[in-house]
Amino acid sequence: MNLMLPVTIVIGVPMVVGFIASRKQRSEDRRHRAAFIGFSGAIVAVAATILSLSAVQPYSSPARQGLAFVSGIIGIVSSLVVFVAGFLSGGFQRFALVSCGIAMGLIYLLAAFSNFGS
Repeated sequence: MNLMLPVTIVIGVPMVVGFIASRKQRSEDRRHRAAFIGFSGAIVAVAATILSLSAVQPYSSPARQGLAFVSGIIGIVSSLVVFVAGFLSGGFQRFALVSCGIAMGLIYLLAAFSNFGS
């Protein structure tokens, strides 16, 4: 669990750079708008994942469990938006968004399997 938090932060840095780059081009055509929406969703997915991973503690209060649940649902939905927007965009932005969607899915999968031992 502690290893997934820095990995999530490392994934978030290129997404912020891509968001800044795509912000200027978002009104050119459909592919640039999809990339802008995808990078926006990636920032939301990374923030929700960081919040979800940091809120989960063994035997935590119901409020923290609720926070982890809500932020986890937001992270999963925004990761799906990132993945779909990656297919609608083009070029390097497509590669970055699709790989971010896959990486976020793997982080949630590993986080789910890490809770089986406790």
